[in-house]
Amino acid sequence: MHRLILIRRRSVLHGLALLAALGLTTAEAGAQVLDTVNWAADSVPDGTGTGTLAGGSIAVTYSSVAAGNSGITIPGNWVASQATNGVAGGGVTNNTSGVLGTTGLFTEIITFSQNVTNPLLLVNFADSTSSMNFGGNSIVFLDSNNAQLSGSLVTFNGATNSTNDGFAARLVGVYGPGNPISFAYSTAVNFDSVGFTIGLQAVPEPSVPVLAGVAGVFGILIQRRRRARAA
Repeated sequence: MHRLILIRRRSVLHGLALLAALGLTTAEAGAQVLDTVNWAADSVPDGTGTGTLAGGSIAVTYSSVAAGNSGITIPGNWVASQATNGVAGGGVTNNTSGVLGTTGLFTEIITFSQNVTNPLLLVNFADSTSSMNFGGNSIVFLDSNNAQLSGSLVTFNGATNSTNDGFAARLVGVYGPGNPISFAYSTAVNFDSVGFTIGLQAVPEPSVPVLAGVAGVFGILIQRRRRARAA
């Protein structure tokens, strides 16, 4: 009787170990697809833009300075950019960008129609003359190129206003109606702008190999249990 219980325990532990290994293999198999804003086509540089997240269920709007190209929609390159490919390398749902701009100093506002938790901010086309101060917002860099984070201040030493100049960062907290993302964007020249988008971590669906692996593990457990009974 004791031997049968011991065999069953070993079978369960072995099965759990296989499941854990399978989970690690799955997590390491590839980067996660990033759910990014589907920006509405906009060719008017009025400093405002709109889009949606989560399949259209969350409206996203932003307010920036009405100057230069601020407020228009431009093609994105988050997967290829050296500033963001460490986060977006597994693919994005929408590879487009809005444009934030400033003339000296401007407070950027990004709002959401529903609460979002720990959103990702992706930025490129930064210039060395500019900086972004996130004040009370808790920000964590996940990837960057020619961008530096010190406390809540982002500077862009070495940036040349290219697609590879910028960062991908997590804004820690819950943002939504009445609690927008807000930060001060400043520049030492007459006008500067950056491309940007917001991302959320998409939840991957289990693949066929993963499901087959899980089924195999349970098959092993059942077979060992039958052997234990026969013994």
